[in-house]
Amino acid sequence: MLIRHTISILLISAALPVLSETAPVLKVVTTEYPPFEYVEDGVLQGYDVDTIRTVLRAMGYEPEFQVLPGPGRK
Repeated sequence: MLIRHTISILLISAALPVLSETAPVLKVVTTEYPPFEYVEDGVLQGYDVDTIRTVLRAMGYEPEFQVLPGPGRK
């Protein structure tokens, strides 16, 4: 019985780092193109942003967005 408890504790301890790991970050670069991608109050929003965020999170990634100026924009 003691061996069973010891093995259970070891297995749970080995699994804890896996359970606490955060999702890998995937960088996504975009430009502002309302209503698909736009910055409001410093936060990137829009239809495409919501879709990309939902799909990547379902795949196990955490998206990190970077907004670059589009053609003719500064």
